[in-house]
Parts: sequence; structure tokens; C-alpha cells
Amino acid sequence: MLSDTTKIEITPADTVTLCALEEACFEVTDTTLWDCIQWVDAGGAIVGTGGELCVTPPGFGLYWYVAQVDSTLRCVIPDTAYVKVVPDSLSATVEGPDKVCEGDSICLAAAVGPDPTMAMVTWTDETGAVLGTGLELCVTPGPGMHTYTATADNGCAVASGSKTVKVLSDTTKIEIAPSDTLLCALGEACFEVTDTMLWDCIQWVDAGGTIVGTGGELCVTPPGFGLYWYVAQVDSTLRCVIPDTAYVKVVPDSLSVTVDGPDKGMRRGQHLPGGCRRYGPHHGDGDLDGRDGAQCWARYLSCASRRYLACTPTPATADNGCASGFGQQNRQSAVGHDKDRDHAI
Repeated sequence: MLSDTTKIEITPADTVTLCALEEACFEVTDTTLWDCIQWVDAGGAIVGTGGELCVTPPGFGLYWYVAQVDSTLRCVIPDTAYVKVVPDSLSATVEGPDKVCEGDSICLAAAVGPDPTMAMVTWTDETGAVLGTGLELCVTPGPGMHTYTATADNGCAVASGSKTVKVLSDTTKIEIAPSDTLLCALGEACFEVTDTMLWDCIQWVDAGGTIVGTGGELCVTPPGFGLYWYVAQVDSTLRCVIPDTAYVKVVPDSLSVTVDGPDKGMRRGQHLPGGCRRYGPHHGDGDLDGRDGAQCWARYLSCASRRYLACTPTPATADNGCASGFGQQNRQSAVGHDKDRDHAI
């Protein structure tokens, strides 16, 4: 007589793992039950009878077989045998962001082939510490470089994949070299972002907001003379990165300078042409040569009263970094020796 707690026991009790499509065998330990045992697959079909069952699963996957008795022995509790058929080779890669900002979560996914459901995945960091299991991992580390490894094990093969992620400080700033460029003719100017880890997400934008390049380097040829600027920035997903700007100034390689304005000034009296400073008799007689080479008299007397003439050159120098130019204008003014003595006009 069977107890109402009689339970069928199958051996092996643990899941049988097959590394190829081959046969797996199971046995009911209580031989007194063998003559009434039925083996039923997951679909409910009877695949065998008696105390033993040998099966060859049709492909990779998890299969199970229930050892039971007919309904006349309702007191007997069935048992289940499991077979897992897995490949003898695996591949594993890790997908996720290359860079995140400080405070943002890093979410990674393990891609395991040929069948991710047939493997156990364990996550570790660069120190070897276990961070979790399963096909996905989310962590929030501090600034710096972090490497995460997913190791897949299906009982027949082991494979691993890694991902290195840079966590950017919330004060990260793009640096461009050179920051300023001077061109003495219409030609090409090139710039580079110094941090190569940012190269894959750099956009170059001109003064009008148009994207003119991507990546860590930019070479441009400005269309004409003037000042141009280009901003190196990243997309909005990296909100912590501060952009930088490169400037290009294009100037001609020659200059000319002219000075415009009145030639003469008078308080009263007369003036004479000349290109130097002329002095009254208290400076002594004699001729002096000015910038324009004109000779100056040492003394000049006007009709109404004595007036002395000063001829003062007004120079102007221009420099654009590629060329320089010089020009001047000579301005003549009278100097008196009356009650307005030595007042220059």
C-alpha cells in the first residue's frame, strides 16, 4: 500500500547540461513504481513508460520530462527531469555609453550569443568586484575611467566582454589648440581638441550656428579678410561639457596709410609752408630741416606784429600683424610773443 505522501524521485536530480545534441538518460529511484510510470514532455505527450527514460533533445534549449503514474494512483506525487542543451562556444559583448556626466547612471547590456537565455552572466568592475548578475547592469560611479566586464557561462563554454566608460566632471571644458590663428593671406587654418577622449562626440559650429565639422580636428579656409570663429561643442546628452571657441583672423600682407585733416592752423597773423618746427629769435638764427626735408627760416615777422611759426608733423602707424604702414600730415601753426605769448594754435 502506498502512502498518500509517496513522491517519485528522479536521478539525476539536477538539470542535465548537454554541450551537444546527444542523449540524456533518467531513472526513477523507487523500482516498485516502475511498472506504472509514464514519462510526459512539456507538451503533455507521453514519450516513454517504465522506470527509465533516454531522450535526445531536438536542439539547443531547455527541456523537461515529468515522471508520473496514472490517475488510479492519485496519492503519488510526480517529479520532473530537466535537460539543457547549450552550444560549446559563446560570444559576449557589452553595449553602453562611452561617456557620461558626473551624477548620471551608466546602464550596460550584455549581448551573449548564440542564445543569451542559456548562459549565466556575472558583472565585475576593474578591481574584480562582483557588481551583479543578468544581462543588464546600471551603476552611478564618480568621475574617472571605469571598466565593466560581463562574463557569460553556459556550463560548456565561457566568454566575456568589457566596456570602458569615462565619467566626466561637471566642470569639464573643451580645450582647442591653437586658440587663435592669424592668416596673412586666404588659406587654411586647422584646430584640434586636446582631449582625444572627446573626439567622437565633438561638433564644430560656425558663427551662424551651422555645423561645419565633427570629430577632434577642424580645417577651414575662410572666404575673405575678416574675423571668423568656430565653436567646439558636444551634443546635449553631455550637459556638463563646456564648449571652447577658436578664432581666425585673415588680413592682407601689405598696408598703406594716409592721414586726413586740415594742413594749417592760425591764431592770427600769417603762416608759411614748411615741414619742420620754426622758432623765434630767442632760439637763435639758423636753418633747420624737417621730416619732409623743407628748410625752415629761423625768424618770421608778420605785418601786424611778430609771430613765429611752428610746423608740426602728425604721424600715423598701422600694423595688422602681417604688415605695417606709416603716414603723416604736417600742420603749421603760429606762435606769438605778445600777451598770448607761447600759446600754440
